[in-house]
Amino acid sequence: YGKLTVNHENSGGITAGEGSPKVVDNDYSTKFLINPYVNDLFLQLTFPGGIAVNSYVLASANDASGRDPKDWDLVASNDGENWTTLESKTGYAFPDRNFKVRFDISNTAKYKFYKLNIKAIAGGTGLFQLAEWRLISDPQKSTNQ
Repeated sequence: YGKLTVNHENSGGITAGEGSPKVVDNDYSTKFLINPYVNDLFLQLTFPGGIAVNSYVLASANDASGRDPKDWDLVASNDGENWTTLESKTGYAFPDRNFKVRFDISNTAKYKFYKLNIKAIAGGTGLFQLAEWRLISDPQKSTNQ
């Protein structure tokens, strides 16, 4: 498991019912929520030994589709300063509530840091929510850098 960090936490703090750890708790019925959404929001997972991520899953939460991420970049780094963009999405719309979507990417390199930069939400302004963010690494698709 990677270590999660975020640059904007739930107003109730990290241990709140909708605090950031809920986005990586393997429970699609919980969520991470911030109010208000800010367009520099990121979620980061750190893997000290590095892993090669070739898929990721995002899951919409239970209410208000306007809170869903719409535009984002998935970026990766080994030093936390120089980032490689693995995927960019613009105008994505989750088709339903509590909906899981797997995105396959063509990455084979191992990175220590993966960051999901949330650039816009479906409603434009307001609250942000995400039920789950998972990174998937298939060792058969990875190479050493």
